[in-house]
Amino acid sequence: MQHLQALAPRCREIFLLSRINGLEPAEIAEKLGITLNTVYFQLSVALKALRAQLAPKK
Repeated sequence: MQHLQALAPRCREIFLLSRINGLEPAEIAEKLGITLNTVYFQLSVALKALRAQLAPKK
């Protein structure tokens, strides 16, 4: 959970709605009053950040 806290609040909210609550991107966009492209962009930002944080250190 600490890795999620490192995300920006809106990015974290979108990620949680998608992955924990199981909402589709269109449902998230409608619920938050944002564009579908914003949802996709924020999900990609979240996944990229989480992958970087969880990657094995060399």
